[in-house]
Amino acid sequence: MTDLNNSNRGGDGSPSEEPDEEWARFERSHEDDLRDVAGSRAAKRFERHARRQKRKALLSVKDLDDGSFTDDLGAGRGPRDFTGPSILDAPDDDFTPPNPSLGRPRTSLLVFAVLLVAGIAGVIAAAFLPSLAGALGTICGTAAVIGGAGLLIMRRESRSPGRDPDDDGARV
Repeated sequence: MTDLNNSNRGGDGSPSEEPDEEWARFERSHEDDLRDVAGSRAAKRFERHARRQKRKALLSVKDLDDGSFTDDLGAGRGPRDFTGPSILDAPDDDFTPPNPSLGRPRTSLLVFAVLLVAGIAGVIAAAFLPSLAGALGTICGTAAVIGGAGLLIMRRESRSPGRDPDDDGARV
Protein backbone atom coordinates (compact mmCIF):
# COMPACT_ATOMS: atom_id res chain seq x y z
CA MET A 1 0.00 0.00 0.00
CA THR A 2 1.16 3.54 -0.66
CA ASP A 3 2.56 5.50 2.22
CA LEU A 4 0.98 8.94 1.87
CA ASN A 5 2.83 10.44 4.78
CA ASN A 6 6.22 9.96 3.18
CA SER A 7 5.50 11.12 -0.37
CA ASN A 8 8.78 13.08 -0.49
CA ARG A 9 10.84 9.96 -0.16
CA GLY A 10 11.79 7.52 -2.83
CA GLY A 11 10.70 3.88 -2.83
CA ASP A 12 13.70 2.95 -0.68
CA GLY A 13 12.91 5.58 2.00
CA SER A 14 15.64 7.99 0.91
CA PRO A 15 14.71 11.60 0.08
CA SER A 16 13.64 11.97 -3.57
CA GLU A 17 15.41 14.21 -6.08
CA GLU A 18 14.44 17.84 -6.42
CA PRO A 19 11.16 18.29 -8.39
CA ASP A 20 12.91 20.30 -11.14
CA GLU A 21 15.46 17.56 -11.65
CA GLU A 22 12.73 14.94 -11.77
CA TRP A 23 10.84 16.98 -14.36
CA ALA A 24 13.94 17.45 -16.50
CA ARG A 25 14.64 13.71 -16.38
CA PHE A 26 11.00 13.01 -17.36
CA GLU A 27 11.22 15.44 -20.30
CA ARG A 28 14.43 13.82 -21.53
CA SER A 29 13.02 10.32 -21.36
CA HIS A 30 9.75 11.28 -23.13
CA GLU A 31 11.11 13.89 -25.53
CA ASP A 32 9.68 12.23 -28.68
CA ASP A 33 6.21 11.80 -27.18
CA LEU A 34 6.10 15.39 -25.92
CA ARG A 35 7.16 16.73 -29.33
CA ASP A 36 4.36 14.74 -31.01
CA VAL A 37 1.79 16.02 -28.54
CA ALA A 38 2.97 19.64 -28.92
CA GLY A 39 2.65 19.38 -32.71
CA SER A 40 -0.79 17.82 -32.66
CA ARG A 41 -3.91 19.52 -33.99
CA ALA A 42 -5.50 19.57 -30.54
CA ALA A 43 -2.49 21.38 -29.08
CA LYS A 44 -2.58 24.00 -31.85
CA ARG A 45 -6.30 24.47 -31.34
CA PHE A 46 -5.72 24.93 -27.62
CA GLU A 47 -3.01 27.52 -28.28
CA ARG A 48 -5.34 29.51 -30.57
CA HIS A 49 -8.09 29.34 -27.98
CA ALA A 50 -5.71 30.49 -25.24
CA ARG A 51 -4.54 33.46 -27.38
CA ARG A 52 -8.17 34.46 -28.09
CA GLN A 53 -9.07 34.26 -24.42
CA LYS A 54 -6.03 36.33 -23.49
CA ARG A 55 -7.05 39.09 -25.96
CA LYS A 56 -10.69 38.93 -24.91
CA ALA A 57 -9.96 39.34 -21.22
CA LEU A 58 -8.03 42.61 -21.48
CA LEU A 59 -10.67 44.42 -19.40
CA SER A 60 -12.88 42.79 -16.87
CA VAL A 61 -15.67 44.11 -14.67
CA LYS A 62 -13.49 43.28 -11.71
CA ASP A 63 -10.89 45.76 -13.02
CA LEU A 64 -13.33 48.66 -12.63
CA ASP A 65 -14.05 50.37 -9.35
CA ASP A 66 -17.56 50.76 -7.96
CA GLY A 67 -17.63 54.40 -9.05
CA SER A 68 -17.83 53.29 -12.67
CA PHE A 69 -21.37 52.07 -12.08
CA THR A 70 -22.67 54.79 -9.75
CA ASP A 71 -23.15 58.55 -9.78
CA ASP A 72 -19.81 59.52 -8.24
CA LEU A 73 -18.49 60.73 -11.61
CA GLY A 74 -18.25 64.34 -10.46
CA ALA A 75 -19.22 67.47 -12.34
CA GLY A 76 -18.51 67.71 -16.03
CA ARG A 77 -17.65 64.06 -16.58
CA GLY A 78 -20.91 62.60 -17.85
CA PRO A 79 -22.26 62.74 -21.40
CA ARG A 80 -24.97 65.26 -20.45
CA ASP A 81 -22.85 67.40 -18.16
CA PHE A 82 -21.43 69.68 -20.86
CA THR A 83 -21.76 73.31 -19.79
CA GLY A 84 -19.92 75.07 -22.64
CA PRO A 85 -21.61 77.00 -25.45
CA SER A 86 -23.64 74.97 -27.90
CA ILE A 87 -22.98 75.14 -31.61
CA LEU A 88 -26.71 75.75 -32.01
CA ASP A 89 -26.45 78.93 -29.93
CA ALA A 90 -23.59 80.37 -31.99
CA PRO A 91 -24.60 83.33 -34.14
CA ASP A 92 -24.77 82.65 -37.84
CA ASP A 93 -24.57 85.76 -40.02
CA ASP A 94 -25.79 83.96 -43.14
CA PHE A 95 -29.01 82.74 -41.57
CA THR A 96 -32.24 84.27 -42.82
CA PRO A 97 -35.38 83.08 -41.07
CA PRO A 98 -38.05 81.74 -43.41
CA ASN A 99 -41.09 83.81 -44.29
CA PRO A 100 -44.05 81.68 -43.23
CA SER A 101 -46.53 84.00 -44.89
CA LEU A 102 -47.73 82.24 -48.02
CA GLY A 103 -50.18 84.96 -48.92
CA ARG A 104 -53.49 84.32 -50.61
CA PRO A 105 -53.52 81.49 -53.12
CA ARG A 106 -54.19 82.48 -56.70
CA THR A 107 -57.69 81.90 -57.98
CA SER A 108 -56.48 79.88 -60.94
CA LEU A 109 -54.62 77.52 -58.61
CA LEU A 110 -57.79 76.88 -56.61
CA VAL A 111 -59.89 76.35 -59.77
CA PHE A 112 -57.46 73.80 -61.22
CA ALA A 113 -57.16 71.97 -57.88
CA VAL A 114 -60.96 71.75 -57.53
CA LEU A 115 -61.27 70.50 -61.13
CA LEU A 116 -58.66 67.80 -60.51
CA VAL A 117 -60.20 66.56 -57.25
CA ALA A 118 -63.78 66.67 -58.59
CA GLY A 119 -62.70 64.91 -61.79
CA ILE A 120 -60.99 62.06 -59.93
CA ALA A 121 -63.98 61.68 -57.58
CA GLY A 122 -66.38 61.65 -60.57
CA VAL A 123 -64.39 58.97 -62.41
CA ILE A 124 -64.46 56.79 -59.30
CA ALA A 125 -68.21 57.40 -58.93
CA ALA A 126 -68.71 56.48 -62.61
CA ALA A 127 -67.18 53.07 -61.92
CA PHE A 128 -69.91 52.38 -59.33
CA LEU A 129 -72.83 53.83 -61.35
CA PRO A 130 -73.03 51.87 -64.60
CA SER A 131 -76.14 53.72 -65.83
CA LEU A 132 -74.33 57.10 -65.71
CA ALA A 133 -70.85 55.81 -66.55
CA GLY A 134 -70.72 57.19 -70.10
CA ALA A 135 -71.68 60.81 -69.37
CA LEU A 136 -70.16 61.01 -65.89
CA GLY A 137 -66.90 59.41 -67.03
CA THR A 138 -66.54 61.77 -70.00
CA ILE A 139 -67.28 64.96 -68.08
CA CYS A 140 -65.28 64.08 -64.96
CA GLY A 141 -62.38 62.64 -66.96
CA THR A 142 -62.13 65.88 -68.94
CA ALA A 143 -62.27 67.92 -65.70
CA ALA A 144 -59.48 65.80 -64.17
CA VAL A 145 -57.26 66.21 -67.25
CA ILE A 146 -57.84 69.99 -67.38
CA GLY A 147 -57.18 70.37 -63.62
CA GLY A 148 -54.00 68.28 -63.71
CA ALA A 149 -52.65 70.01 -66.82
CA GLY A 150 -53.42 73.44 -65.36
CA LEU A 151 -51.58 72.64 -62.10
CA LEU A 152 -48.62 71.25 -64.04
CA ILE A 153 -48.37 74.34 -66.25
CA MET A 154 -48.62 76.66 -63.23
CA ARG A 155 -45.86 74.73 -61.51
CA ARG A 156 -43.57 75.04 -64.53
CA GLU A 157 -44.22 78.77 -64.81
CA SER A 158 -43.35 79.36 -61.17
CA ARG A 159 -40.01 77.55 -61.55
CA SER A 160 -38.92 79.14 -64.81
CA PRO A 161 -35.45 80.73 -64.53
CA GLY A 162 -35.06 84.49 -64.52
CA ARG A 163 -38.59 85.15 -63.36
CA ASP A 164 -38.93 87.14 -60.17
CA PRO A 165 -42.13 86.42 -58.23
CA ASP A 166 -42.60 90.18 -57.68
CA ASP A 167 -42.14 90.98 -61.39
CA ASP A 168 -45.58 91.83 -62.79
CA GLY A 169 -44.24 92.50 -66.27
CA ALA A 170 -44.54 96.31 -66.16
CA ARG A 171 -41.59 98.13 -67.75
CA VAL A 172 -40.65 101.80 -67.82
